[in-house]
Amino acid sequence: MNFYLYDNKEQAIIQLEQLLTPLKIKQSVYLRILNTLSNFYSLMGRNNEYLENYELLISIYKNEDLSASDYLYGYIRVKYNHAHYLLGEEKKIEAVAEALETIEICKNWQTTYQLAPLLILLGNAGEDIIGKEQMIEYYKDAKDLCRIFENKLMYIQIENYLNELTSS
Repeated sequence: MNFYLYDNKEQAIIQLEQLLTPLKIKQSVYLRILNTLSNFYSLMGRNNEYLENYELLISIYKNEDLSASDYLYGYIRVKYNHAHYLLGEEKKIEAVAEALETIEICKNWQTTYQLAPLLILLGNAGEDIIGKEQMIEYYKDAKDLCRIFENKLMYIQIENYLNELTSS
């Protein structure tokens, strides 16, 4: 809450860092807190700390049993967040590669977890990378998932964006 609601970003980071100290590194709660902390680092431009945590998270998840949903969803979340980070850093090709790799993980494990946001991220990579038609297709696929799973807000947002995109 400190980070977003109260705009007390540094305090939120300190609190998360302190929360991690007594926890065991492979605990599910540790991994979730570390991922949140990593996102905060990324948003604050603390890229070295973000990348260090990302590498740690990936190395842990690669050695875990992904048949446990906590670990599978955590792994997908970390990879989605990294693709988002790469896109923010204007590393569009790498972001697309990370998103596509994560979508393959979703397919292999037969889960739709984070699939709509991943498709949106692919669309956000832009016309110059994937072409306008492919960009629109990714948004439409994400919109369909939102309709199926009744995520009405995201559905409306995508619908509005598609209307703007196709009317220009």
